[in-house]
Amino acid sequence: MELYEKEKNIIIEIPVLDLEMRDIKINIKNDSLKIEGSKKISKEARKKGYYAKEEKESAFYNEVRLPFEVQGKKAKTSLKQGILKIIVPKR
Repeated sequence: MELYEKEKNIIIEIPVLDLEMRDIKINIKNDSLKIEGSKKISKEARKKGYYAKEEKESAFYNEVRLPFEVQGKKAKTSLKQGILKIIVPKR
């Protein structure tokens, strides 16, 4: 996780490989940031006389105290190339 200040914002960048925005929950309140995500992947292979099934689940939870109180309701998020970016204005 990278956390840095830029102008009037706090910017948080977190690697979340294999996850999409619908798999991630973000809660920002005052000076607290909570992020959690999970995804279940299931693969099946069927061939003559052969059957294989693989299930994989990945999950994470991260909670961090921010260096400033922020305006959580004005947060902007994006997910590009496996990096979740959260931009939150400071109070």
